Amino acid sequence: MIDKYIPVTSFCEGKLEMKFEETEGSPLSRKIRLLSSSHVISSPKWMDFAIDSKGMVTFGDDLVACTMDSKPIQGVPLYHNDMPFCSENCIKTFKKLSPLFAPINPKPVVLDYHFFFIDIVGLSDPRLVVAKQKEKIERLNGFIKDCDAYRKTPDDAKIILPTGDGMAIGFMENPELPYKLSAELHRFLKKYNKRKTGDDLIHVRIGLSSGPVFTVMDITDKPDVWGPGIIMARRVMDLGDSWHILIADNLANQLKPLTEEYRRNIREIGEHEIKHGEKIKVFLACSEDYGNPDMPEVFKK
Repeated sequence: MIDKYIPVTSFCEGKLEMKFEETEGSPLSRKIRLLSSSHVISSPKWMDFAIDSKGMVTFGDDLVACTMDSKPIQGVPLYHNDMPFCSENCIKTFKKLSPLFAPINPKPVVLDYHFFFIDIVGLSDPRLVVAKQKEKIERLNGFIKDCDAYRKTPDDAKIILPTGDGMAIGFMENPELPYKLSAELHRFLKKYNKRKTGDDLIHVRIGLSSGPVFTVMDITDKPDVWGPGIIMARRVMDLGDSWHILIADNLANQLKPLTEEYRRNIREIGEHEIKHGEKIKVFLACSEDYGNPDMPEVFKK
């Protein structure tokens, strides 16, 4: 068997590697892989290819994988910088996040998001069996997926960070979306709880905020986000009790001038000191069909 490797350097700011294998009695086998690139982190895999008499390159039986989500592409792939994608949305997301994939990035990429942070109240209670905890998490995930604010927002305009007993969702373009998602989700959950009792009830608390996040690489070398926008939404949520929708002043001040509903249903409840001695001004959102009008316990002390 003849086995040759030919590295191609300085091509599209990366390295392609081609392999030609020839076994007696079998046609020449050609394989190619993206060994490395300054724009993407990948686990390179060999892919069969052939060149016909007209110079057209075709790939073997294996489906081409999308550069963005690594899923096989059904149909004709779209290309950007010679990399395959399954849709225009994936290309848009890649363009937006491409600076994150560079191995050397002296200036962190900072993006502004509007955050929805939620957890299930009492989920860690040791009296609640693990099977019931799992069921509640799956129910909550399903309800959030059914909400228009989540479902109608393109994937490349939001980020989702699961937290075990809840999640953080960041919306890039519209500051109203965390609020709308909160109100819609409460309506779903209250209708669901009318048919349930005891441990089957799902109670949540929600914190909303706006702010910047920056990119970090997690332990598996995948891009993640962290920063003041997420942290503040979590701090605000931690001040709430069951059914509270609490809003940091940076987002509340954006929402209140927009509609009569926001002006009527968002009210300031005071200032509170959080970690590291920082004081934040907190607003509460509620109406007849969403939120909890009662003052959070921490504000009564």
